[in-house]
Amino acid sequence: MNTISNNDAKEHVSFRIEKNHLKQLNSEAKQNNTSLNTLVNQIIRQYLEWYSISSKIGVIPVYKRTLSMILEKLDMSDLTEIARTVVNKHFENAILMFKGEFTLRAGIETYESWIKVAGFPYKHEIDGYQHSFIIQHDVGNSFSIYQKEFLENLFHLFKMKPEINISDNHISFKFNLN
Repeated sequence: MNTISNNDAKEHVSFRIEKNHLKQLNSEAKQNNTSLNTLVNQIIRQYLEWYSISSKIGVIPVYKRTLSMILEKLDMSDLTEIARTVVNKHFENAILMFKGEFTLRAGIETYESWIKVAGFPYKHEIDGYQHSFIIQHDVGNSFSIYQKEFLENLFHLFKMKPEINISDNHISFKFNLN
């Protein structure tokens, strides 16, 4: 049975799932006020868009507090240099692996996927070509500084300069994507 929804072709399939996993999935769906079908599709999408690729390019999970403690030990020049190196030597490959093309749109989509997987509350608004992000990371000021430098270097690759504001636990940025 094929149906069309949100311009994505969908197909009916059946899977056998361990009872305890199904119970956990149903509980999670109920807590998130969503259907089991929606939750399973979100899990599959996250796996295909992030988890299946991230370990291949060297991404590892780390506790927020650990990251915060490490970054707080670095000075501004260290944070700037690390951000520059990550963007110029690693993030281009990540964008290509995740999206199959190296464009600003693909870079922002990869960055947004990371925000979601990291579990940071955020808002992404689009008004015509204007994109605005607000991210609450709660990792500390050094992380904000690092993210600012990271984003400035990413946009610099595409000869753009976003408007970026940071605080101890938030970062916001705006840019035009046309």
